[in-house]
Amino acid sequence: MTKTAVLERGWTKGAIRKFLGQADKTSPNPYSRKKPPVQLFDIQRVKQCEESSDFAAWKKKISQRRRAAQQTANRKKQGIEYEKACVAKAWEQLNPLSNFRTSDWTDFTWQHLGILESELTDREKDIAVNAVRKMLKKSYWIPVDLLFDAFNQWGLDAANTDNHAAQIADSIAEYGWKGIPLVSFFLKNKMGRVQLDSGHHRWIALKRLRDTGKIGADFRVPVFDLDLMPSCFEEKGYRWDAIEALSYLENGDYGLALKIYGRENWMLSLCSGIDC
Repeated sequence: MTKTAVLERGWTKGAIRKFLGQADKTSPNPYSRKKPPVQLFDIQRVKQCEESSDFAAWKKKISQRRRAAQQTANRKKQGIEYEKACVAKAWEQLNPLSNFRTSDWTDFTWQHLGILESELTDREKDIAVNAVRKMLKKSYWIPVDLLFDAFNQWGLDAANTDNHAAQIADSIAEYGWKGIPLVSFFLKNKMGRVQLDSGHHRWIALKRLRDTGKIGADFRVPVFDLDLMPSCFEEKGYRWDAIEALSYLENGDYGLALKIYGRENWMLSLCSGIDC
């Protein structure tokens, strides 16, 4: 009996080594001389091993492991399917997105950025404030429950963001949403969720508020489509950089598109919250 035939009887390679040890004899490989010889096991010895109490105990144990692994795989598959169904349902409720462009709050001021000291001129501050106001008007104001189903955020280690996220949560709970919107290039992952490109701390804060019941399921959060960023600036330099980022995105270079916002243009980074 070949080793392959033994394996087909429910054995594993480890069980063969443990219970049968070395092959009873070998034979040249009929398919290629370069391949290892075929291992042959005496069929009576194989059957005797299969009838032993030690083998029966091993077989019971391996069967339990296989069943447990299959059950875990089934649960995981069901979980993924359920998650995909939730995402699909959320996007059905968000269709069309234009219905959610409700401009819930647009009275943005420089103080809402929370920057106590700045070397920016008054002109630069005005440019930033006007751009964010336009972003808020063009944003989709998404109910928080749909936000967590339809969108995705990489997030940060809670231990490293606890204090900042807690401060944001306190502010949102008391005053509502008073800040720049979350932003996205509206690219979907394998689950169908749209990836957010900013707002890690705000995401954690919102999740805490939602989970503790401090905000309702209908609390709306602004999400801005970065495709519209060029239209939020009259100044050519900022507008052209936003257009360049979109050109990188169209060519499939998501990283370079983010780099313009996060590193190369401080104004775009300030208004979008992207700091990668």
